[in-house]
Amino acid sequence: MISSSDRPLAGIGFFIAGALFLSVMDGVAKWLLSGDISVIQIVTYRGIIGFTAFLIALPFCGGLNAIKTTRLKWHAVRAVFGCVAVVAFFEGLRHLSMAQSVTLFFGSAFMMTAISAIFLGERVGLHRWSAIVIGFIGVVIVTRPGDAFQLASLLPITASIGYAIFAVMGRWLGKTEGTFTMVFYYNAGLTILMASALPFVWAPVGFDVFKGIGVIAALALLGQLTLNHSYRLAPISVVAPYEYTALVWAVIIDYFIFDTMPTLMTMVGASIIVASGIYIVFRESRVREDVLVVENI
Repeated sequence: MISSSDRPLAGIGFFIAGALFLSVMDGVAKWLLSGDISVIQIVTYRGIIGFTAFLIALPFCGGLNAIKTTRLKWHAVRAVFGCVAVVAFFEGLRHLSMAQSVTLFFGSAFMMTAISAIFLGERVGLHRWSAIVIGFIGVVIVTRPGDAFQLASLLPITASIGYAIFAVMGRWLGKTEGTFTMVFYYNAGLTILMASALPFVWAPVGFDVFKGIGVIAALALLGQLTLNHSYRLAPISVVAPYEYTALVWAVIIDYFIFDTMPTLMTMVGASIIVASGIYIVFRESRVREDVLVVENI
């Protein structure tokens, strides 16, 4: 349900910007993963760079008051789900095209809507529940269960589950925590968790790899800041369907960088998912109009 304090259009704008930043980040990650580097190495170094940047910025963003919290336990839980999402999605990029990975990851948009309705009490009517079910059918089409099924398809699906919980927790924590606080503790948790696993997969890497990881870290920070801010501005059921804009960037990057075009089944499934997302947005706008009418009576 949209409250008078929500700003849905601003939330949507920040969400689309975040999707663009993270799509470019995914392209850089896929390029790095064409070598033998471990996903854990990429995520650990990214976390170290990002967390260092936050420590440098901390004195200019309110100092220790900016990260003061009484909900540290929940920040830690959120960081765990964020780690699952990042590691699973990046590993999926190693084996699948960007378009296929992103399309399967789109399931997070529908999961977020469903989870926010169940756990946050956000109103989701029958029409939008129907669109969510149809959207999941699109995900099944892309995975192609049967002879063409790829086990690697489970990786972006796992990532979508982790991300959906991560995002819903962001909406919940955002009622009392600031954007900087949430992103700071997420990066701290990500860095600690991944660094603890680094000794088991460490291998020397070249300077070009570190440059790529630096770009990933910068784009990840921009994406996190914009997405977290969008969750604070509008209900997840409003912004989540705009996740599908990432497919446009994924197809462009696949074509121009990796010389790959999406398969017919991927496009069919993606079309169903996108159509379901657009319908959810349409229903949300109708609900908002009804709310405005009631408020004006």
